[in-house]
Amino acid sequence: PIDGIVQRIDAIPGLSVEKDQLLVVLADPEIAQLQEDYLFQKFESDFRETEYLRKKSLYEQEAISKKDFLEAKNEFNHAKTKLNSLEEQLKLMGISVKNIEENGISSTIVMSSPFNGYISDVFVNMGMYLDESKPLVEVINYDHVHLELMVYSNDIGKLEIGQPIRFQLAGTDKTGWARIQLIGKKVDEDSRSVIVHAHIDSYAEELT
Repeated sequence: PIDGIVQRIDAIPGLSVEKDQLLVVLADPEIAQLQEDYLFQKFESDFRETEYLRKKSLYEQEAISKKDFLEAKNEFNHAKTKLNSLEEQLKLMGISVKNIEENGISSTIVMSSPFNGYISDVFVNMGMYLDESKPLVEVINYDHVHLELMVYSNDIGKLEIGQPIRFQLAGTDKTGWARIQLIGKKVDEDSRSVIVHAHIDSYAEELT
């Protein structure tokens, strides 16, 4: 979930994409502020941890009171909890805390493809303000795309599991190959047809 202004778009409907490929870049000062908060809290947490370990050693040597030790422990736990909360917020935005620590703060965030697939739709334009409720890009994972076919019961005997079939998308000239995975047993009373499921083999190559 993130708000921001669309600064760059590398997504085009029908384009094949790979996992982690850049799709959209968003810019927003709040992105930088959250990263700054994280770095400050990281410093605070590291400091509190050092103090906790120092006072733990002193307490074990009976050089400080139990109260002082527990106070240091509680301060460290509190700082660590706040740090973990900020880290989770950044992760939800797709921002790597390791990248922040190594390369510093950035006011932009890269939105990447979560898997190999193809872009079926783009919902944003350059300069558009995007709030967290709006989708950016629709990416379909063709490794898990299936066909659901309605086959007349009289033709079911011509089909078998593993049989390759060629299909065409309705209203287009785009075609592809699929392989039958499941043949239903129940005949629909109204259409006198049976549901057949098939796994698509060549979706990326032929339908984009």
